[in-house]
Amino acid sequence: MSTDLSKLCADFLRQKHASLSPEKLKASHARELVAAFFGYKSHAALMAEKAYPLQRLEDAYIFIPDLPLLEDRRVKLNDLPADLISSMNIAKLLSDFLSGEGLCGGNVWLYDSLESYITDVFLPDSQALIDDELSGVMAETNAGFFDTPYYDDVKIHNGDDELIVTASAQYKGESLDDKPFCGDTIDMGVQITLPRIAGKRGFYDFELEVGGSINDDWVDPDLKYGKPLQSRLAEELGISDDDLEMLEWETQENSSNDGLIYDFILTFDDTCPPEILGKIEGLSDDKTIRVSANAFDEHTQLAEPSTPNDNRGNTMSTYPKRVADNILPLSMAGDLPAAFKEWHFTDKVKDHLKPNEDCELCDNEKLRYHFEIENEITRNRLWIGSSCILKFQVQVFDNKGNVLNAKDTEKKLNKLKDKMCYDACINALKNLAIAEPNEILSNALNYYLKNKYLTPKYAFVVFWRLNKNDIDHSPSFFKVALNKNKYKEHLEEMDTFKVHTFWKALSSSQKKIAERLGHTAPPA
Repeated sequence: MSTDLSKLCADFLRQKHASLSPEKLKASHARELVAAFFGYKSHAALMAEKAYPLQRLEDAYIFIPDLPLLEDRRVKLNDLPADLISSMNIAKLLSDFLSGEGLCGGNVWLYDSLESYITDVFLPDSQALIDDELSGVMAETNAGFFDTPYYDDVKIHNGDDELIVTASAQYKGESLDDKPFCGDTIDMGVQITLPRIAGKRGFYDFELEVGGSINDDWVDPDLKYGKPLQSRLAEELGISDDDLEMLEWETQENSSNDGLIYDFILTFDDTCPPEILGKIEGLSDDKTIRVSANAFDEHTQLAEPSTPNDNRGNTMSTYPKRVADNILPLSMAGDLPAAFKEWHFTDKVKDHLKPNEDCELCDNEKLRYHFEIENEITRNRLWIGSSCILKFQVQVFDNKGNVLNAKDTEKKLNKLKDKMCYDACINALKNLAIAEPNEILSNALNYYLKNKYLTPKYAFVVFWRLNKNDIDHSPSFFKVALNKNKYKEHLEEMDTFKVHTFWKALSSSQKKIAERLGHTAPPA
């Protein structure tokens, strides 16, 4: 028989109020307050919930009481007791009741608003993860990033199946004098996705996505945008663009049987001004000339070999030129936008186990994961970082051969990275089972294969023995479950030194749970 959480909470709230006040709290009022606490505009709306039954709250990783809605509902209800406790205290009372009864197994995010919790608690606690996601962009700057960003423009989207929070920030770093100045601020954005499992406010564990680019407001506009570049065709003919506009010609394509263009033959009209035609070196008597296959491509402005200096005498970044130097010789096109259209992700990935590889496109160092891209014309291949696939819009396909948009591309790459993390965990557990064959470690391997997480008891044994046997592993790749009360009880009963063995495998919210249960973070 399923538990009616709404009725249980309403009855508990009335009993608690009766113990504090002679004034009665009506049952209908208590039900409406409880409905708002769970994120519903009315008790009727809560009772109509079918997609995500509230009874599944015990399986939720995260529960977020809707304090603003509770406060709003409270204002609109007539004849509430004048001495009714505050909305925050109601939410705390009900949250503690649910956790104490084993009806809510997740971490409770109790704050005056979700927006404030995200900026004041969640994002600062997730800074290490955010820095990891932005490491590629940080490598393009000449700054060290030691503080936490100030987030603004926080927006919440309530979908049918998930709640999505977005926020933006300027992440300011400290310039390092031993590196050329090329920016010390990152314009960044984060997206937190919370998939629903129980009602409106019970969620699975969060998904955090981070993106950013270097803020280039410090660059002189003339240096940033430059003067309009001469067209490639005018450049090849040795005339100005104004001269080119005065000419008319017919174009003949010189190509192979399979459509590969070698060059173009231009034949100028007899009406063209002779003084302009006279400037074109190599023009034949019949007014024809060959130009390259790239003559009609748009120019891309790259940093020049001798780049301008900043006010400290340092040379500015040549990052775009590095990319051009690495990819243009392997492409048919002569400029970056056209060249990148020739490349696509092959779906091949490599986990090098340690972050000591370079991106073959941007030369960024300390990559653990490589993603292979291939030129569809030349068949040249490069191993690069996932951030370069996103930054330069390298084509990524779905299973049916359709090109994915930017958001779906990022999701696919993240899923591949998640799978590599999972595979790394399984490999570590298999190596441990081989190095030290016993029933507990074999059971831990089978448990992770089935559930994709460890219980706290398994986590202690696994990490203890991984370290003892000196088996290579990444603690942060593992997942430890604390979504059930029995797991929290096991964690609370553990000695703190045991919890320290798998501390790095805990999420930021799980570390807070551990601290509430009496444990402390390991010494730095």
